[in-house]
Amino acid sequence: MDGLRPHQRRAIPHLVAAVTRDAGSRAAGISRSTLTAWLTDPKFRAALRRAEDSAFGEVLDHVRKCVTRSVAILAGLASSRRVPPAVRAGAASKLLDVGLKVHETIHFHDRLSAIEERLSGGPGDGPKNRNAS
Repeated sequence: MDGLRPHQRRAIPHLVAAVTRDAGSRAAGISRSTLTAWLTDPKFRAALRRAEDSAFGEVLDHVRKCVTRSVAILAGLASSRRVPPAVRAGAASKLLDVGLKVHETIHFHDRLSAIEERLSGGPGDGPKNRNAS
């Protein structure tokens, strides 16, 4: 966090952990107007963004670790004859929803990457074929 004052560095974890900026500024022991002033500083904004991205990355890592288990649970419910048909149907429906969302996200990401490559003067050879070996 180069270029930050010590009290700005100390405030960042509070701001990241808080649900709102007001709550974060209170937890950090600064006024909302001080935070507003700090947010006009590109170095502070960049440091706060990096900290938020890092915290979000940790959350995503945890979610990723839970996904395989969750899909296995849903698949088990969808195929089990010991659960009511409504539960099986609900689990199967959720699996389909998740599968479609993953499919859409992968294709959206590939298309966006191709556009970004073209805009930056990169190879721009179009979306990658994830099925190719």
